[in-house]
Amino acid sequence: MEPRIDEELKILHLGLLQRSLLTRQPYHRSEAIWNGEEPGPLMCRSRTKEMANVQMQDNRVIDIIKLLRLEGLFRVTSREIDHCLITALVERSRPETHTFHLPHGEMSIILQDVEVIFGLPIDGEVLVGLTTVEDGDWSQVCGELLGFTPPNDNKTLVGQRILISRLVEAIATPLPHDATEIQIHQYARCYILALVEDKLFMDKSGDRVHLMFLDFMRNLRDPRQYSWGSGCLAWLYRELCRASEKGASQIGGACTLVQYWAWVRLPFLCSRIEPPLGCDYGLWPYAPLAFKWVRVPSSKSRPSNMALVHYREQLVTMQLDQDKSSAQLDTVGAFQKLPMVMPSVDILYSALKKAKRVSPTKGIPNIAKRERNRGTKQLDALMKEIAVPLRTYLENFPKKKYLHPYERSLIELTLGDGNYEESLTKREAEERLSETLRAMPVVDLETPTLCLVGAPNVGKSSLVRILSTGKPEIYNYPFTTRGILMGHIAFNYQNFQVTDTPGLLKRCDEQPYDSIPNFSAADALRLTGI
Repeated sequence: MEPRIDEELKILHLGLLQRSLLTRQPYHRSEAIWNGEEPGPLMCRSRTKEMANVQMQDNRVIDIIKLLRLEGLFRVTSREIDHCLITALVERSRPETHTFHLPHGEMSIILQDVEVIFGLPIDGEVLVGLTTVEDGDWSQVCGELLGFTPPNDNKTLVGQRILISRLVEAIATPLPHDATEIQIHQYARCYILALVEDKLFMDKSGDRVHLMFLDFMRNLRDPRQYSWGSGCLAWLYRELCRASEKGASQIGGACTLVQYWAWVRLPFLCSRIEPPLGCDYGLWPYAPLAFKWVRVPSSKSRPSNMALVHYREQLVTMQLDQDKSSAQLDTVGAFQKLPMVMPSVDILYSALKKAKRVSPTKGIPNIAKRERNRGTKQLDALMKEIAVPLRTYLENFPKKKYLHPYERSLIELTLGDGNYEESLTKREAEERLSETLRAMPVVDLETPTLCLVGAPNVGKSSLVRILSTGKPEIYNYPFTTRGILMGHIAFNYQNFQVTDTPGLLKRCDEQPYDSIPNFSAADALRLTGI
């Protein structure tokens, strides 16, 4: 007999209810998703690999970077961009307001975020200027400011953009010790131009840099003070607007800034890595806030489609003040928030049912290729439908170290030391564990509590049943109560709690009774905080 599956909920209305403000909705990326199309993750343009191999250690160049007030950007380490995270945020980015529309309100990247995360200056002159050369051409500008003239091969220099790989090649060889000031400045411009293009002003070409930024680096002896942060933010806003359009497949700009901003403002999106016990990394060096996540593992090995769905679900189900990094040890009730775990056979049946409905991509004339495409898409859908709920269950179970001491004691007494973590790795045990933990009592730490401890069959449960709202079982044989039961009492406008505990025996620990819960007087007192 096949397991019964509840009918899928029918959504009455998709999309916006009021379109008076969000006038670009018919052309927005989310419109395609609501219509059943899956555009997939965006391609985030960057030159992380090339810049990661460039280690600038020449103090003469670093001093120029400090004069330009780009020391914070220089200290930001290169890392892989999480394309799925950026895509999930772009789907909620609105060009009409330049904000991310989230379930509990709107959020946006502001100048303060740019200053703190990247260490960029947000005061000074605005980055404005000409994009053309008045006298001569861009080849002459490269020879004057960069120290080399690009070949006329219509490849290295195309219009106003030059290959970043050519700039990296120019700084591959260290500066000689007897280099002149002109050579030092040319060398520094090559590095700084590649640096700001990679982290701030990357366009969708992905491999070229606009030479207009050289105009802001002409005088490196006494450079003018520019607001690099405002220029970075304006460029990013434009790229977010373009990427949010229906049909867009890539995005440029400071994608690493968006990723770090998400980890700061929405910490539950960050896959944190915890150092092993006894490991001390020492003090953090002077660096912008982006250096905080230098040890976060890369997400490059995760399947893109599954990761994108995961980020979408996290943003949809986010809660106010959600922060998995902080341990709220002063409250109890974590077990009552556990998810309802579906039986494994129901998850498998539902996944197979949805995978069968997947159709191949349209426009494939060859029958064999079309069926191969269908099989691949069905396998991806099956993996997603199985992996997403299992990962959600695992993430919603609280870590033992983040629980209140009272709840940690309950786990140790009920499951045994170490069995909680072991149960989370087994699917069948996780299902039973969810039911067991949700049935555990909840204690209000601010309410006076009376704990009844004593020998079996002396009337503890009867007293709790008469005086409080608790309903423990009462029979004419001992050891009826086999767990911690709670009741509440209201007297003279005051609330009290009463705890019923299993009967205790005076016995040796070396000879426990298998049929009697292994509680001691110290355990019962420790549970109630006495």
